[in-house]
Amino acid sequence: MLDVVPRINPGGLVYMDIQQQVSDAQDQASSSNDTQNNPRISTRSVSTQVAVQSGQTVLLGGLIKQDNAESVSAVPYLGRIPGLRWLFGNTSKSKDRTELIVLITPRVITSSSQARQVTDDYRQQMQLLKPGG
Repeated sequence: MLDVVPRINPGGLVYMDIQQQVSDAQDQASSSNDTQNNPRISTRSVSTQVAVQSGQTVLLGGLIKQDNAESVSAVPYLGRIPGLRWLFGNTSKSKDRTELIVLITPRVITSSSQARQVTDDYRQQMQLLKPGG
């Protein structure tokens, strides 16, 4: 979720109250205490206020998620023998780190012709995002 409340002063400076929230379902293995098998939801959020000129870009970052995983595989039966586990088994560890970065560029529109131009520009950009567009 991204919530931006802009305010514009007479000099054209844009003040923005920004709230950003990211939610992820955790793996079932990490929520094994839940007897109903309901997924746990991990939520990260940031709230800030910025002031920029029209057309300047604001970069929001810091919503970092790091997952550490460990998997164990072994030859059936032989991998369970304590002294031989290291010969017939394998343990692999992995780390997955993601960071969400959001760029916001406010533009102050002062006329209906500017509003039409901005709308047309966004429409063209959205067409480029469509598959086969």
